[in-house]
Amino acid sequence: MSYTKLPSSQKAARYHTKENLIRVDEIPIPNPTDNELLIKVHSSSLCHSDVMLLEPNDAGLILGDGKPVTIGHEATGTIISVPKSCTNSSLKVGAKIGFLCPANVCYECEGCQVHNLHCENDNKQMGGFGADGFFQVLPPEAICN
Repeated sequence: MSYTKLPSSQKAARYHTKENLIRVDEIPIPNPTDNELLIKVHSSSLCHSDVMLLEPNDAGLILGDGKPVTIGHEATGTIISVPKSCTNSSLKVGAKIGFLCPANVCYECEGCQVHNLHCENDNKQMGGFGADGFFQVLPPEAICN
């Protein structure tokens, strides 16, 4: 199974901190790095974590760094690109996958054993908050054979 038509852009629901609003923007399709999958998102959800970041909250949490960020940190979809270096045989093009995707975490430290956002790595980010999340959709012309 392979994707024969992959457009250069897609629609995404993005939070714009300066205007404190969410709007649908046209954004480029990401180019995955050597350790990332490219996934065609079928569904993504908003939970209380997402919603509380859109308003002042007791934790003092702020969404992103001022630049627009694609919301949604939980998703399901179909894998459309796997890096050549991947040795996990279940991660293949066409596989269905559900995911919560922290970035720049080690998965091994004491903090990661509690929650990935407690990782000792100072560069940790969660999709939908500090990094782009999953409220995005490839257009219908992204056809899978």
